[in-house]
Amino acid sequence: MLHAQIGQAGNNAYAALDKVFMHYYCLTSMRRIALPIGAMDREPDAVELLRGQIFILVRPVIDGLP
Repeated sequence: MLHAQIGQAGNNAYAALDKVFMHYYCLTSMRRIALPIGAMDREPDAVELLRGQIFILVRPVIDGLP
């Protein structure tokens, strides 16, 4: 039972991280992108696409908040 609760807590944490986006400005392609924080460790393909480009972190944004 405790193991199931710990697993659920982990899923809830990932769900919360998916609502926080890091906004980056890419100096290589001159465009702005937003990635959920939770995507960085779960979607290596998305991170691989970013490799070799130069980014500036603009600001973190939480869905639904200004």
